[in-house]
Amino acid sequence: MFFCSSGSEANDTQVKLVWYMNNALGRPRKKKIISRLRAYHGVTVAAASLTGLPNNHLDFDLPIAGILHTACPYHYRFAQAGESEEDFAARLAGELEELIRREDPDTVAAFIAEPVIGCRRRDRAAANILSGGDEGLPEIRRVHDRWTR
Repeated sequence: MFFCSSGSEANDTQVKLVWYMNNALGRPRKKKIISRLRAYHGVTVAAASLTGLPNNHLDFDLPIAGILHTACPYHYRFAQAGESEEDFAARLAGELEELIRREDPDTVAAFIAEPVIGCRRRDRAAANILSGGDEGLPEIRRVHDRWTR
């Protein structure tokens, strides 16, 4: 158990633990972490990089190297016309898998999913939030199982 003062600090600690583990296991290239667009993870440098709100990155030279973002799992706003929630989840899992392939699976260390997603227009703020969007987690688990070594 590791106690932190804030969610931002907890997320920074997760990043450091993933990096430390991969160094300890002799995998120094396996450092990239994938987060979701519109997800909110905090305001410290690593947590703000994980945060999927591009306007929050602009003036701070974020995200830091090795932080990647994949699609937001908000079916209502981002589904294609006529796309069911199951098809939407499968499409997003496919996009995640393609991102892992493109980046090289030997460099991707983790995926972080946040159940609270900023859903305001044009990524202006995380003040309006969406809870849920996790129908695709079983699909993401299948992607994880295919690429985890």
